[in-house]
Amino acid sequence: MSQVPPPIKIVHVITGLSGGGAERMMINVARGLDPARFQSRVISLSRDHTFAPALDAAGIPITTLDARPLLTLGLGPLRRVAQILRREKPDVVQTWLFDADLVGGIAAWMTGVPVIWNIRASMSDSGWRPLASSVRLRVVARVCAALSRVVPRNIISSSQANVRRNLRHYQPEKIRVIGNGIDADLFKPDGVARAEVREELGVGEGTPLIGMVARFHPVKDFETFFAAAQRVIETHPEGRFLLCGQGMERENAALTRLVRAHGLDDFVLRLGFRDDVARIFAALDLHVLSSKSESFGNVHMEAMAAGVPCVSTDVGEARAIIGDAGRIVPRGDPAALAAAIRELIGLPSAEREALRIRARERIVREFPLASVVERYAQLYEEVVRG
Repeated sequence: MSQVPPPIKIVHVITGLSGGGAERMMINVARGLDPARFQSRVISLSRDHTFAPALDAAGIPITTLDARPLLTLGLGPLRRVAQILRREKPDVVQTWLFDADLVGGIAAWMTGVPVIWNIRASMSDSGWRPLASSVRLRVVARVCAALSRVVPRNIISSSQANVRRNLRHYQPEKIRVIGNGIDADLFKPDGVARAEVREELGVGEGTPLIGMVARFHPVKDFETFFAAAQRVIETHPEGRFLLCGQGMERENAALTRLVRAHGLDDFVLRLGFRDDVARIFAALDLHVLSSKSESFGNVHMEAMAAGVPCVSTDVGEARAIIGDAGRIVPRGDPAALAAAIRELIGLPSAEREALRIRARERIVREFPLASVVERYAQLYEEVVRG
């Protein structure tokens, strides 16, 4: 009788658990892995715990540290991470985002554990939020590039665009592209949720509701977003814009100044972080992302799986994700962004419905989460068991 091998023990090291795409993907992978084959635990380098309840609900242990990257170049928690790895004795360490790649990578190397880096953020972004320095991040990325020849067993990128843009100086033969996937049973058209959310917000069924689900960060280019929204309201005063995500609350003074500077106080709904984001997507007619830079763009998939067409700037993998189920516009061009929004919310009802169906079908067909999780699983088994 053949003996069943014990589960592979994985420690995921991530910069933080705030509301970003890398964090959501890490959670999807950790809880999607077959528990008969894998055991996961998570180390978060910062105390941001926005997504911690999702890990708790899945029974995945979490250790949160209190790193201060601006003072230590991200190396502050190195000794603590190494201590945890010595105690837990994992079979593999999976790191997420530049700072975690540096800290988790060196800690794993020190303790003799194979490490896989996961580089998902664009170079203008950072996992340390909201006090990140893009200059510091570039230094960390260059240090990681130099260490890539020695430290990681493999390097995962979420997209070819990320490889071309951010990984030019990394060891090329170690890089594998594993894109993102979506749980189409969670993100789906939901008429009940649509009606409930709109009633909660005081938005009628016939009101065009244009959303942006993201965190408040300069890389999202809110100046372009609000300049476009201002143009849309001039011709469609019945429309409303919904903002959802970390920092997207009325208490954010910087966000409030932008809204008021564009005369949009009566037209913008600011929800902040929500743990029922699938219901929020179901309530939208259109999702917009005005980013200057992205790696992959999970929100495109989440919106489209919910049957919501997308308008996005031409960044990262947006064009490959959206395809013919939305519109792509140049970065930093509010006139083009406004024109695309007007076009899609102005479609006849039959064409709008066909676009919604096409959006969901594309995601279900091209980006199933289960296949992405299995690619991670196969890589872990390859690294640990040869």
